[in-house]
Amino acid sequence: MEEALAEFAATLVSPVATVVVLALAFGLRRPWHVRVGSAAMGVLMAAPGIPTSAHPLAAILGLVPAAVAACLLQAELCLVLLLPACRLAVALAAHLVLYLRVLRHRLAAGTTRREG
Repeated sequence: MEEALAEFAATLVSPVATVVVLALAFGLRRPWHVRVGSAAMGVLMAAPGIPTSAHPLAAILGLVPAAVAACLLQAELCLVLLLPACRLAVALAAHLVLYLRVLRHRLAAGTTRREG
């Protein structure tokens, strides 16, 4: 049980898993694709710990689900918090750029007020 908790914690704070999950979240359109890719990443993250265990079957049954759960938690955090925040930031930046272009055009024309 302690090995499973350690694997969960190690996978959750792993920068490799975080970068891969972020890349999946930004690169794939469907949320279920991100979840499946994150689950596969969890299996790959747990694989190095299996041969070093005294009981490989117990390690597979304990380490793999813990690593998969950690990667799925990262995927959900990306899908629920990070992606909407990034989409909002991109939308706000696009509106700001459009506003600045209109303002620059109006200043070049010599007016800053809207004329009907």
